[in-house]
Amino acid sequence: MHYPIDVVPSFWGRVVDLANNGLVVSIDKVYSELAMGRDDLYSWCGGNLSSEFFHDTKSVIGEYANLTQWAASKVSHYTQGFG
Repeated sequence: MHYPIDVVPSFWGRVVDLANNGLVVSIDKVYSELAMGRDDLYSWCGGNLSSEFFHDTKSVIGEYANLTQWAASKVSHYTQGFG
């Protein structure tokens, strides 16, 4: 909805670049949601991301905890958006 594949292809190209360089991953729960919908994003993922992009949630939960702690430590740097 916010980043349509056909409207902002540079965003999706960057996702592929980051994934190919091992800098961004997703989790199996996201893949399960995509697989239920079988929409354009599901098809795009199948054609652009390796099967290794989606990790078992349990295997990355420690890194997720680190990321959320980092984000919480930066809360004073950002303000809530209005929308």
